[in-house]
Amino acid sequence: MASFLLKICYVFLILNVLFQGLCSAYHHCPLSKIKVTQKATGKLISGKHVYYVDVINGCRPCAQGQIYLGCRGFETVLKPDPQYLEVDGKHDRCLLSYGKPVYDSVGFNYAWDTQYNFTVVHAESSC
Repeated sequence: MASFLLKICYVFLILNVLFQGLCSAYHHCPLSKIKVTQKATGKLISGKHVYYVDVINGCRPCAQGQIYLGCRGFETVLKPDPQYLEVDGKHDRCLLSYGKPVYDSVGFNYAWDTQYNFTVVHAESSC
C-alpha cells in the first residue's frame, strides 16, 4: 500500500513540474504584445494639442506590471496624473500606474505641438 501511495505522489510531482513549465512558457510576454496607441482629442491647452495615449496589455490573462515607456525628450504642458504616468527625467523613462499590474489598459493625456512616439522598454509578467 505504501508503495502505491509513493507512486501516486511521484506522478503528481511530475505532473506539477510539467504543468508549471508549460504555464511559464505560455505566459512569457514579449514587449511587442503591449501596444501603445494614441490619438488627438481635438482639444487645445496653452495652444498645444491634447493627445490621449492608451497602453494596452495584449498578454491576457496575465497582468503586466512595472511597465516603463521610453520618454527621452518628452514634453507636455499638461502634466499627466502620476497614478497613470510618472516621468523620470533622469533615466529617460516613464512608469505606468506606479508599477502596479495592468490587466487590460491604462491611459493618460498630454499636450504638446506634436505626438510623442512612446515605446515600451520594460514590463514584468504577473503570472
